Amino acid sequence: MPMGNNLENNPKNEPRNKPVDNRKRVRRQAWTALLLLAAGCAVAVAASWMTHLRSDWTEGKVYTLSDSTRAVLASLDEPVMVHAYITRDLPQPYGRLRRFIEDMLIAYHAAGGGKFGYEIVDPADDPNVAASLAARNIPRVQVQAVENDKAEVKQGYLAIVVEYLNRKEVIPVVRGEDGFEYLLTRKIKKVSGKGQATIGVASGFGARGLAQLRRLQQLAGDDYHFVEVTPDTQDIPNDVKALIVAGVSQAPSESFRYRIDQFRMQGKGVLVLAGNAEPRLDRGFEVDPIPPSANAWLKEDDGIDIEPGLVLDRYAARVMVNQRQGMFMMQSAVDYPFVVQTTSLDAGQPVTRGLE
Repeated sequence: MPMGNNLENNPKNEPRNKPVDNRKRVRRQAWTALLLLAAGCAVAVAASWMTHLRSDWTEGKVYTLSDSTRAVLASLDEPVMVHAYITRDLPQPYGRLRRFIEDMLIAYHAAGGGKFGYEIVDPADDPNVAASLAARNIPRVQVQAVENDKAEVKQGYLAIVVEYLNRKEVIPVVRGEDGFEYLLTRKIKKVSGKGQATIGVASGFGARGLAQLRRLQQLAGDDYHFVEVTPDTQDIPNDVKALIVAGVSQAPSESFRYRIDQFRMQGKGVLVLAGNAEPRLDRGFEVDPIPPSANAWLKEDDGIDIEPGLVLDRYAARVMVNQRQGMFMMQSAVDYPFVVQTTSLDAGQPVTRGLE
């Protein structure tokens, strides 16, 4: 095909390198966009380190604190300080656990609004720190590591100390990621006295008072504040969120029943422990019967009938009982069929739903 006149093919006599200029301009725009994106990422990373702003993309939102934890942090009057004593270079999975604890403390700090401080210390860096931990009876953990085809036992610390004013609480060993938030928040609640719901324990008419429920206080004292109340003679305080009536052995008075009923009408919970017999472990397997009149109020007020008889469990719990052998009284651990050995809880029942 004959090449025509250049003026005919290009009447305006425009330069022939225009497509090349377009490609250069596109490349410049692409590089500019890429540099702007990189700069934006750098700014975001710097901001996240300075403000602890982060997104939790983990399965189950591991680093997203619960509403209850945020409420406890918001209720603090004074700053709480958490000291994490963690040895570096522990074998897995403890190496990952150190990073997990650090990330969780950052999340607490971000949610604390200036009321939560923390530090992470390796006791190996300072002999005085290790000595102070030993004085607090905080143990070293022993973990087995395999290096260069040789098994070795390494020692280190995985401890948390929570300080609030002049009070301290200790987590001697962090054993894993599961339940860490619950455990740390419990310690903050206990050391600060904030966020603890008040539970009343009713006394009178043979019910077990607070002094007889020491084991309950040991198990739940980090989460709840227990007070003894006397519904027979006094109104139940407004700050009491729930009430425990632990096994009356006598028929309660009308005033006792009335105040408990008024308490329930406020939408608050009442836990009544009732039975037909009282175990006497100090006398071995003996029980003292409870008169039916002691539980009649439950049927009259709520339609709850305590049937006669005792329930035995073939998978009995073991209890310590006193047994006489000649002139001596000995304590023995025996299977006690009247104490149910809990192996599973029905997730469909309102009382046990959500409990492990």
